[in-house]
Amino acid sequence: MKICLLAHHPDSFASKRLLQELDVRGEGCQVLRPSDVRWRLPWDGENFTLTFNRLAAVESGPFERALARLPCWGLQVNPWELREALWDKAHQALWLGARGVAPVPTFMHQGRLTREDPAWRAFAAHGAGAGWVLKFNRGQRGVGVHLVPDETALLSWLETFYRMGDQDFLVQPRLLGQEWRLTLLDGEPWALLNRAPCEHGLGNFAQGGSAREVSWGEAPRELVELASRVAVPGAALALDILLGPHGVRVLDVNTVPGVEQLEQVTGRNFTGDWVSKALIS
Repeated sequence: MKICLLAHHPDSFASKRLLQELDVRGEGCQVLRPSDVRWRLPWDGENFTLTFNRLAAVESGPFERALARLPCWGLQVNPWELREALWDKAHQALWLGARGVAPVPTFMHQGRLTREDPAWRAFAAHGAGAGWVLKFNRGQRGVGVHLVPDETALLSWLETFYRMGDQDFLVQPRLLGQEWRLTLLDGEPWALLNRAPCEHGLGNFAQGGSAREVSWGEAPRELVELASRVAVPGAALALDILLGPHGVRVLDVNTVPGVEQLEQVTGRNFTGDWVSKALIS
């Protein structure tokens, strides 16, 4: 079997764990970054039986489509079709809406934003919460997330970004409730974590947040129902969820799930289960 790991950061914790679990099973793996492929199009390398696709993003739409069309990938763990359906917050909202699940409202804007902007006024009226969450669209692991108390502070941040020439951001209402991470493997719940924020209010593990595992038998009814709606056989997904007075709201659907906090908190081998399922598919 010829196996490929396609990743921007093959030295990340999750990528290293995948390679470790493959090695335990006596399986070799070729590691490719997108740049390794870009300069060899049309592809002149070997074909793979199985590809672990851990690309969180690519540099451009045309390059993404070129990668997806290459016939070399074989069976893909989290295929391009799923990645495309969940590529950004707009696509995720459509995917979740088709399953009767509500995402956290998200505002995306480029250019200078004023208080009187009609699109912003409509969004602010719809999504008002306990302040706002401002995120760099390219951020990962909680990097670039700012919690701002009100509209004035938010617009001040955005004006700063505008003057710096940085326009790639998302705005979400800061909703009250408990934060959860639900990890699904092959359409079934693998673990449910109840996440607690750090002193700065961020629940991300990389930013100091903590978590505890909750058994599926004790899971809130709303999350059990959610799992049945978003199950994708053959895929590994991690959903970040808020559960509060507003009901269930999905913050993110991650097709490149992190495993460091997951395995540390549960004490179980998610990566090993993931690799085993992929090898027998």
